[in-house]
Amino acid sequence: MPRKSEYRKYIVKDGTGDDTAAMHEVLTRRFRHLVERPATEQDEDHERSNKFAYPPNLVVVDGGLPQVNAAQAALSEVG
Repeated sequence: MPRKSEYRKYIVKDGTGDDTAAMHEVLTRRFRHLVERPATEQDEDHERSNKFAYPPNLVVVDGGLPQVNAAQAALSEVG
């Protein structure tokens, strides 16, 4: 069962109202945070339940092909 307490909430800085741009921004921010941290910090933080210290098991894209493409582009850019 999903745990809503584990959901992530972001304030979109883009401000244009474009949902594909918002999708790209949020995923880029989320995964850049993960990629930029050393693995040792990630392991230590995971033990302390730091919610951003581990990679998500699932990314759900709500939308159509434009949203999926935005998500794919963001993940590709971050690596």
